[in-house]
Amino acid sequence: MLAHEHAHLRNRDTNGGLNLAELDKSFDLIFEYAPPGKTVSGSLFYWIMAPLSYSLKREGIRLSRRAEIDADRHAAMSGDSYEAARALLLIAAADKFFDDRVYNPLKRELLGAMAPPRPPLDRVLAVCSDLSSTSILQEYALKAWAAADDEKADHPPWSERLTALGYSSVPTIEPVLVPALSSLLSNEMIAERVRHFDSEWTTKIADYLDRWAIPLDCCEEVPVTPLPPRQTPPPWWRGQRPPRVSHGCRCASGK
Repeated sequence: MLAHEHAHLRNRDTNGGLNLAELDKSFDLIFEYAPPGKTVSGSLFYWIMAPLSYSLKREGIRLSRRAEIDADRHAAMSGDSYEAARALLLIAAADKFFDDRVYNPLKRELLGAMAPPRPPLDRVLAVCSDLSSTSILQEYALKAWAAADDEKADHPPWSERLTALGYSSVPTIEPVLVPALSSLLSNEMIAERVRHFDSEWTTKIADYLDRWAIPLDCCEEVPVTPLPPRQTPPPWWRGQRPPRVSHGCRCASGK
């Protein structure tokens, strides 16, 4: 992993090395001060630059992907090529594993949550020991290899990165025996950091739910009047303020 990151530095892939991607990002900064649709200059600039921006974004993705492949090859040539491939697969398998066991279930719970669910880092630490199983690790390594390519991602798919290292199929990899977390930090420090992170996350989620959730104990069903057929533009189309919509609840209408 260190050899991979060293290759990025040596090849100037970071800190503005991908100049086309940096130029594309500068358009976003311009549009923050001159939003298209709200300012004449922003709308004109967007109309002129939108096609070029798309081309620059695609070229930036292509350059970024090539940089990742070059860095992987540098890491493989700098030491043990199998260990370079193993490091990639460990990251790929863990990514799929935590999506499956932690993040996707958490997203589903948040959709209908009335109170903050169990925080993410606590969930991660509860299941991460399963990755010490060779069979589970290999299962998720295969899932990572078979994952479809996201054309908008600035990293190539795992299968392409491993193919560039000379692998035509998923190699069998051994799990990590001693996690860096347990060897670098004391148990007390780990527990304190977990509590701090989970407390901040829970507070932010509780604040979000308080601001967006409708209190059920004070809601009263209100019949919603259907809109008439569209005949003429509504009055707010001519610059007047649109009316507030009740969504079937007196609380939402402010009554």
